[in-house]
Amino acid sequence: MASVFARVLSGMGPNELQRANHHYPLPKGGHLTVIAPTVEVLGGFEVEAGLINMHFDYGWLRAAEATAEMNDYDRVHLGQLSDQIATHRERTWFLQERVLQSGNRLDYAGALRHARAITAIAASEWMSTGLDPRPGMEFWGYGWEEDRTAIPAELSAVGKIG
Repeated sequence: MASVFARVLSGMGPNELQRANHHYPLPKGGHLTVIAPTVEVLGGFEVEAGLINMHFDYGWLRAAEATAEMNDYDRVHLGQLSDQIATHRERTWFLQERVLQSGNRLDYAGALRHARAITAIAASEWMSTGLDPRPGMEFWGYGWEEDRTAIPAELSAVGKIG
């Protein structure tokens, strides 16, 4: 029952908010730009600061894409890059947790390296478009995502790229 309730809230809340935003009175000549995520970074009850920051970063990228002057093809391509960045940064976060819990296992290290590499490549390509990058974006994929846990020295290089 709680699961169904949480799903209803997560689906209805944003839809109702978006519907209300579409009816917001605008000044004469004004227009509304809807900036909507296409991947979900956060669950409804997430409290981890690192994941919340990733969510804000993803929103920033989507806003930059939605408001920039560009053709539809480039906008779609940038959206795909932002989705890759968000998806693989989140994957990196959870793989880091596995490494911290399990140590330097080859399967986690390889998956972590892969997720970081995709993040770094997508972030680099996104930055090459000439849009203002998100502060710190040039480091995405090259190190540990923000975490409250101290990273033991023997694990700091696990999954490192570059």
